[in-house]
Amino acid sequence: MSAIVLSGECTVYEIAQLHQQIHDNWTADTALELDVSAVSVVDASFVQLLASCKKQAGKQALQFLLIKPTEALDEKIKAMFMNDFFSAETSDE
Repeated sequence: MSAIVLSGECTVYEIAQLHQQIHDNWTADTALELDVSAVSVVDASFVQLLASCKKQAGKQALQFLLIKPTEALDEKIKAMFMNDFFSAETSDE
């Protein structure tokens, strides 16, 4: 399993760097675990990136897991009406 720890702001301003970090650490034959417990600010572009990761994992029959989503991330996911979309991908480990 490939694990990535994200922290701070995850917004449109950081999205290219975040996308590259995920791409560089996620090989085609491993699951992806994103520790988002230290993410303080999110926007729609970050949620879209997470949705893209989930879809890619599904296409490759891989596991995609969000570890300890923060209240900021939970609220943005709910505001975008995507809580059902992500419900199986979260963990409070």
